[in-house]
Amino acid sequence: MMHSLLPNAIKINALTTSHRNSRFFSDHLQNVRQQSKRFSSHRSERNAESNPRGRLYGQPMASTHPHLFNGSKGELTPGTSLNEYKERRRRFLDYLPSSPQAIDAIIPSFPLKIMSNDIPFPYHPYTNFLWLCGFREPDSALWLRREPNGNTVESLFVLPRDPVKEMWDGPRSGLDGAKSLFGVDRTFEFSQAQKELKEVFQGKDNTIYYVPRIHPKMDNAIDALYSGGSSSKLIDPTHYLSKLRLKKSQSELELMRRAGDIAAESMRETMRFTFLSQNSTEHQISAFMEYRIKMRGSSNYSYPPVVACGPNANTLHYIANDMPLKSGELLLMDAGAEMNGYVSDITRVWPVNGKFSQAQREIYEVVLRANKACIEHCDTSKAKSMRDIGQLGQEVLTKGLKELGLMKSRDSNISRFFPHSIGHWLGMDTHDVQEVSSYTNLEPGMVVTIEPGLYIPFDSDIPPQYRGIGIRIEDNVVITDSKPEVLTWKVPKEIEDIERAMSEPIDLNNLN
Repeated sequence: MMHSLLPNAIKINALTTSHRNSRFFSDHLQNVRQQSKRFSSHRSERNAESNPRGRLYGQPMASTHPHLFNGSKGELTPGTSLNEYKERRRRFLDYLPSSPQAIDAIIPSFPLKIMSNDIPFPYHPYTNFLWLCGFREPDSALWLRREPNGNTVESLFVLPRDPVKEMWDGPRSGLDGAKSLFGVDRTFEFSQAQKELKEVFQGKDNTIYYVPRIHPKMDNAIDALYSGGSSSKLIDPTHYLSKLRLKKSQSELELMRRAGDIAAESMRETMRFTFLSQNSTEHQISAFMEYRIKMRGSSNYSYPPVVACGPNANTLHYIANDMPLKSGELLLMDAGAEMNGYVSDITRVWPVNGKFSQAQREIYEVVLRANKACIEHCDTSKAKSMRDIGQLGQEVLTKGLKELGLMKSRDSNISRFFPHSIGHWLGMDTHDVQEVSSYTNLEPGMVVTIEPGLYIPFDSDIPPQYRGIGIRIEDNVVITDSKPEVLTWKVPKEIEDIERAMSEPIDLNNLN
């Protein structure tokens, strides 16, 4: 990443402490800033006039990035319309407990996080905020207000346009762009949040919904207002938002289908790449998978991937991915693709040399039976909750382990071999809407992962051929009231299909 090459900037940094305290320094610094702003402003105006795409914003828009959009009328972000975002905000306010007074909800997004000095991590917005408005720039917050008469006022706090900053970091939507594009009534500078929200905290015994610990500066503003003698009641609305996000709309399901397809097709190719690269490392396998999902349009992995060869698979969240592959061992990959804010989450296991051993096959088949049985029960007529499905998974795994002699007939505690739950909610986050209990009644439109696994320890009572084998098979499934929809069906999981996929040619031009 480049540093500023302005000679004046270098001279300023070289000034001594005494100079910094002098009037000369103050005047000189002000002069440099004015020159830089005039230069950047002129540059921005010139570029806007000559740019064939017109004005740019702080994120892709249909007018600037048409190749990322479906061409559907009214899309605000790829795959999601402005009307859908407005409807989500309406539903959120309607879902909050009624009150004779005005209701205010303030949902901030994350600040930019710094990796080293002035080098930032890639930015990712807070998903509850993103779900409500689609705005992807840092240092922002949504303020929703419902008056006692039912009228609503929607406001966004955003960063203002700044030619100097934009020259280095890219365009911003600014107050005007945020208001014109994102369907809100008002926009304010983020730095003015405490001033603009003052009226909210002057109400008597009113309720304010605020999500804390997302943005430190917004927390400080809210703390200052609340500690100034306010009688307002502060409530975290995260649980309400989680309940609303649990069932996916048709547009959300379409985005998740695409995220599932991208990861599944890429993982199938990675199986073949493993066979062709048996002398490579876990890291290189991860790099190939990342290359393929990004070539298909994914912005990134959904989460740091697990690429675990042999007994490394028995570390559930193994993300070091720094060991060499070994012929004769299994490779477990747990990875997903993010697509326009929605994620997939897949786990498959395959033999590095392309063929399962007999012991590997026996453990794998037990896990596969559990995976298929649980998916079949992602149906509201067969299971009430994820807890029910989890219980079924444990029963299938226990039966299989007893048949292999790895559990005694009287044993019922499977946690030694299967220490995690059967799955989790999936959506904008990999572990989506975590505030929602696994006892929640299943409904069509919810999306879950189904991921039974067996992790065989190196214990003396375990037959040697099974020791160190770790297997997990994970799919993404839409709950229905009839036949569940598997979003990740394109990556094989039957043993014969995996071995066949590992012998297929890789077509690097295939990006379906």
